[in-house]
Amino acid sequence: MKRFIQALQVAVFLMLLPVSMPAQAGTITGGLSATPAMIDIGANSKVRFTYTADIAPFGQQVLVFLERDANGMITQNIVGSFSGYGSGTCCTTLATGKAAIVFSSYTSGGTYEIQYCADSPLAVNGDLGVAGNENVYGKLTVMDKLGIGTSTPATSLHVVGNPLGMTPGDYTPLTKVQSLVYGNQLYVNDYTVREPNGGGSWQTASYLRGISIDNSYNTPATLLTWIKQRPAAAKIEFGSSGTTFMSVGSSVGIGTTAPSNNFEVVNSNSGTLDIAGFYNTYAYGNSSKAETRINLGKIENNTTRQPMGAIGAFPTSNYDSSNGNLAFYTRNTQNMVERLRINKDGKVGIGLTNPDNTFSNTPAEELLIVNGTIHASEVKVNLEGLADYVFSPSYTLMPLHKVEEYVKANSHLPEIPSASEVKENGLSMGEMQNKLLQKIEELTLYMIDQQKTIAGQQKRIEQLEKQLQGK
Repeated sequence: MKRFIQALQVAVFLMLLPVSMPAQAGTITGGLSATPAMIDIGANSKVRFTYTADIAPFGQQVLVFLERDANGMITQNIVGSFSGYGSGTCCTTLATGKAAIVFSSYTSGGTYEIQYCADSPLAVNGDLGVAGNENVYGKLTVMDKLGIGTSTPATSLHVVGNPLGMTPGDYTPLTKVQSLVYGNQLYVNDYTVREPNGGGSWQTASYLRGISIDNSYNTPATLLTWIKQRPAAAKIEFGSSGTTFMSVGSSVGIGTTAPSNNFEVVNSNSGTLDIAGFYNTYAYGNSSKAETRINLGKIENNTTRQPMGAIGAFPTSNYDSSNGNLAFYTRNTQNMVERLRINKDGKVGIGLTNPDNTFSNTPAEELLIVNGTIHASEVKVNLEGLADYVFSPSYTLMPLHKVEEYVKANSHLPEIPSASEVKENGLSMGEMQNKLLQKIEELTLYMIDQQKTIAGQQKRIEQLEKQLQGK
């Protein structure tokens, strides 16, 4: 009796399960006037269509699915249609459970097959094993674990692909997700790949995910964009087709898979590295400004990392997008202090923040302005020419008494700037050196003339002495 009751319970349970009804198939002549195929099933039932027909012009209807009312009359209400393809499959729901199928006049007709789907999604609370091919139309809900290629899934989704080959370049597809985009299929593909320099161990295998379009770019070597994880090399690489654009590991390389430094950018041609951002109203410089800054040499101070230096770029004002400045900072007593600035005109200021107007008169041709002392072992200055013109026979040497009059009147030598002029305009090192050389050469000429005078006087003295001795 107990076994009878258990058997009866099983029988009742099976009767309550949604059952797929036998398929309905047939052939229909093309044209809306042809005799349609009639469908009569339960109201709000799901139905799946599979059809094959002559290929119609792209965008034109091939098969039209017309709904019928409760009395079986065709309402001309199109509840489904398929365009531009020679075959297709689709699921839809019939409100009345009645429909008519016709092939459009763009084709000569074709075959069809109709299968009735379960009215509710397929929900699996226990184990569901599928040994061959099986299609699920509608929703599939798995409450525990789903295994593909394995009967003992370890996680919510566990996919086991075919073994990876030993030959370099071998690959095993794992998953593929696709979507129709403007008439093309967009695929997201997952593979295991044997590295080009690989062998048979796990160390030469990698995991690759990439995007392809249709079947033209459907292998790891032709994917339009991809990301590859190489566990043995502890790297993640980004690229397209056979070209690697970026490698990330203990070092980061752009344009190279073997960076020799922590960050390296390699380009066989010319290239640009853009770093952009905004740094508003922060007390790094002498004023509030929108600034992009690269901090360098960070050292941890308790729980805060402090940069030891920085390079910043910012516009001449917060509203100026046409002119920019570059500034260099160093840390001093917990503060970042601007040490050098290059302005929009290429002027370099050291010890100041405005190379344009630091001094009362800064000519445009002056490119380096230093507010402080310069200490150098040697300084070279290019000049157009030295003051050797002083030794030219045509040079007019100012008489000494004229020089004396000028000095008494002006308190400085002729052609030498005064103290007030130097204070206001500064001193040109090259020009001043040349002026001093001019005065030295003039002084040399004065001394030569004076030596001639002394020599003449000495000779005259000697003659007078001889005359006195002869008496």
